[in-house]
Amino acid sequence: MIHINCLPSVFLLVNRARAFFVGLIRYFYYSGAGFVAMKELKITISMKTLPPAYTCDGEDKSPPLEIHGIDNSVSKTLGLIMNDPDAPGGKGFVHWIMWNMELVSVLPEDIPKTPAITFPIGALQGVNNAGRIGY
Repeated sequence: MIHINCLPSVFLLVNRARAFFVGLIRYFYYSGAGFVAMKELKITISMKTLPPAYTCDGEDKSPPLEIHGIDNSVSKTLGLIMNDPDAPGGKGFVHWIMWNMELVSVLPEDIPKTPAITFPIGALQGVNNAGRIGY
């Protein structure tokens, strides 16, 4: 949702609420003269509720996400912050932080839980609110 410095990266903020993902996100890029708003991105998942395999009650693997509306003419990488604003405790919970992500229309499931990944996509991942790297 925000752009950091003048690198041509797009940051997506995905809210995880009520066990499904859908988001309309406006993204920005830095033109040298300031931030410029671009078209909306749509983030979807092909299921209405998350099966246990995508939760800490199961395999805890990352779900597949579909990303629509990336402007390849100005975007070089993507970033992702998956936040759960309805998490117990009322403070929200960040499930996943990823940046320098290749421009992909589908983020496949079960992304490795390592700081730097090269397959199935290239990206860097940070520590989530559970203190773990990845989803």
